[in-house]
Amino acid sequence: MSDFEMIRSEREGDILTITLDRPERLNACPPQMADEIFAAITDLGGARAVLLKGEGRAFCSGADLASNAKMSVSGGDRAFGSLSRHYNPMIQALASLPVPVVSVVQGPAAGIGCSIALAADFVLAGKSGYFLQAFANIGLV
Repeated sequence: MSDFEMIRSEREGDILTITLDRPERLNACPPQMADEIFAAITDLGGARAVLLKGEGRAFCSGADLASNAKMSVSGGDRAFGSLSRHYNPMIQALASLPVPVVSVVQGPAAGIGCSIALAADFVLAGKSGYFLQAFANIGLV
């Protein structure tokens, strides 16, 4: 499939598998990753199902605040801009795909990671999987 830096997008038969691929950061999601997920699901290439998973011991630990200068804990307006330009379109596209979406959660699915997981039609969580809505902790509620 397409070349991405932060995700892997692989098609096998009728299934498009999207793997969040930043295990060193517990698959924390900067705007670029959200844009890559959006691009991957915009062109299903005839896939009849989408599988979402994280590489390593986490599904997604949330937005990558450390690498995201536009979205800071104290910058509500900047955070809103990142949400409206990157994260919200990706979540809306996931939730409205015309094919079934399955997320496989191991480890944390926190913040935007929780939203990504729950935008799927089906969520499979392993024993280590957990969900955390952390938005209040960064002033986004």
